[in-house]
Amino acid sequence: MDTDQPSAPSTREELEQAATVRKQVAFLTAFAATGNIKAAAAIADIGRRTHYDWLSRDEAYRAAFADAVEEANDSLEAEARRRALDGVDEPVFGSLGRGVGSGQIGTIRKFSDTLLIFLLKGARPEKYKERHEHSGPKGGPIAVQHSTLDVLKHATDEELATIEALHQRAIAAATEQGHG
Repeated sequence: MDTDQPSAPSTREELEQAATVRKQVAFLTAFAATGNIKAAAAIADIGRRTHYDWLSRDEAYRAAFADAVEEANDSLEAEARRRALDGVDEPVFGSLGRGVGSGQIGTIRKFSDTLLIFLLKGARPEKYKERHEHSGPKGGPIAVQHSTLDVLKHATDEELATIEALHQRAIAAATEQGHG
């Protein structure tokens, strides 16, 4: 008897567990390829809710799904890089000649500057992040006005004395309560 081979599932519980693992592997493989839960569920022949149930109950599945997410993201990044750097051929349509009509007469390679920008921002955010500088007139400093101080400039001596008295009462009350 060969002891290196795992034994085939024998109990109903083992059979169900093996079937679940096969479905999980099918879903994770499909998700890594598509990056889409609905599509992966359809390919694996499971309900979307089943995936979320596995996520909530199975730590090993959660870790495997995190790996599948990374794989799907790597595929997206590779495709964005390909489109940005290698470009894609797009058809060019035009006249096929007098009396013949029109149709595809060739292709033109198009590159995506937008994808290239996103790749640069993701790869080197410290260098390519959005920067917003604020300055005053002619690039100088921004003048800041403190409205409270402006109001006090126009207060009468009596109003200033009232404010000072209120301030002193607040300090005394805070001191009595142990806050000062």
